[in-house]
Amino acid sequence: MRIKESLIFPDVPTTEDEELKKYSDFLDELITLIGEFYRELSLLLNGEVNLTDNLRGDFISKADSGTANTEFSISHNLKKVPEGYMVVKNSNGGVIYDGSTAWTSTTIYLKCTTANNNIKVYVF
Repeated sequence: MRIKESLIFPDVPTTEDEELKKYSDFLDELITLIGEFYRELSLLLNGEVNLTDNLRGDFISKADSGTANTEFSISHNLKKVPEGYMVVKNSNGGVIYDGSTAWTSTTIYLKCTTANNNIKVYVF
C-alpha cells in the first residue's frame, strides 16, 4: 500500500468577522506545516528510509578476526553499551558470535569460528 504524497486542503473561507481574521495567518501556516509533515511521512512510509535513518549505530570493519574462536575487540562510537550487532560482511563463512568480555560504551567483543575473517558489522 502506498500513501499519497500530498494532501489537498480546501480553501479557508474569507470573512469580515474580526475574530476569524486573527487566526487566518495561523491557519495558513498550520495547513502548510501539516502538508510538509504529511509529505515527509509519505516518503518515510513508502520506502525512502534506510537503516541508518531509523537505527542509531555504526558500520565497523575488522580486516582480520585473528585466530579461530579467539575473542577480538571492535571499537564503536555509540557512547553507550550497544544492544546488539548485525553481520553485514563475512569473507570466509565463519560464524560470528559474542565473546565473553562484557561490552562497554566504546567496545564490543566477538569471536569467529574461522581464522582471519574479514568482517563488517553494524553495531547498534
